[in-house]
Amino acid sequence: MEISRTSRDCGCPAGPYLKKWDEVSVTETIIEAEARFRRFDGEYRWFLIRAVPVWDENGEIIKWFGTNTDIDERKKGRGLVCR
Repeated sequence: MEISRTSRDCGCPAGPYLKKWDEVSVTETIIEAEARFRRFDGEYRWFLIRAVPVWDENGEIIKWFGTNTDIDERKKGRGLVCR
């Protein structure tokens, strides 16, 4: 999955998620969000994104650990996806 850093304000499906990512990057908090991303085949699908910062002994973030879970079928099953 590829996310363009220039996509924040273009109205693309991932725009709100990218803005939220910017916020948690500054506040160093855990993120949990749902967003639509374009897959390798060009199809947009819903993902649940979870990430937590990992700090070093000085309290600095050294990396983020997270998951992206494809939840598109679940959302479709609940009737939450508009076509």
